[in-house]
Amino acid sequence: MSLVKTLYKGLLKASRRLDAVAPSTVDELARFALPPGMVVGPSVTTTQQFVRDAFRSSATVKGTPMAASLLDCALSALPTANARVAALEAAELHQDLHDADKASEASSTLVHMPRYSVGQVFRHARYGYRAVIIGYDSTCRAGPQWATRTGVHDLPRRGDQPFFHVLVDVRDRPDAQIAYVAEDNIGELMSRGLLPRGGGNVEAPALATAATTSTSASDAALGAIVIHPLVPKYFSTFVPAGGFFVPGDELAMEYPADAAATTMAAAALASMNGARGGGSGETGGNAGGGDPLAPPTRRSIAPRQ
Repeated sequence: MSLVKTLYKGLLKASRRLDAVAPSTVDELARFALPPGMVVGPSVTTTQQFVRDAFRSSATVKGTPMAASLLDCALSALPTANARVAALEAAELHQDLHDADKASEASSTLVHMPRYSVGQVFRHARYGYRAVIIGYDSTCRAGPQWATRTGVHDLPRRGDQPFFHVLVDVRDRPDAQIAYVAEDNIGELMSRGLLPRGGGNVEAPALATAATTSTSASDAALGAIVIHPLVPKYFSTFVPAGGFFVPGDELAMEYPADAAATTMAAAALASMNGARGGGSGETGGNAGGGDPLAPPTRRSIAPRQ
């Protein structure tokens, strides 16, 4: 095969790929050195068309200096075209991956944002035990065997939903369990509507309602407090008026938005209760007038359920 035919086939292949990824044919052709006197006509709409026209022109000037100039331009154009195609394809792939990541993040934010916060107390919708949330995942991170054994695939949203790490009240399950609970299985909230959804701002109406309906803080404490040997490890304070826990330092570092929200809710409750009682709302430095928790006396951990 002659050099001219080899160049023609190579440039035709490169121009075909270039047309597929290049935003503008005219701008792309401007990157290449053209022989003196050759211009890109207004009828040229693709680089493939230009390559064909250029090689047809070379046949009519065979044996002349113009033919030699066309050959030189073709020799330099082939590696330039291949390099340009590679750069454009790489940029296109990078953009596709970036768009996919953005779409995945947006989907995760919209679909998998947890409805509940660290420190909230609830009853399990199926088993009825009381528990407090100590963490969460955006989707089920347990293995397929665990998911099958526990019936995750029978849930309305299966494993494609937030799952919560929780401490189970020993009065309901005496072996000090740490469970892994799907959002679909979180039933009655024992916390009195104080914690924000997904770590957002605490709503004043919810705080006001809790403050005005909390006729007996001891009743709220008995109903919402979770007894578990690891509670003092994760939480610094229990707030009876709200029936929720304030995260300790370690948990607050992992879930700063939830920790800030519970601390703010506790302070707001203390201020409201203090104003109703004629006091300043300050209660010895504890957040929201909460009860400081004693260090744990034992740390037995049961497998997640």
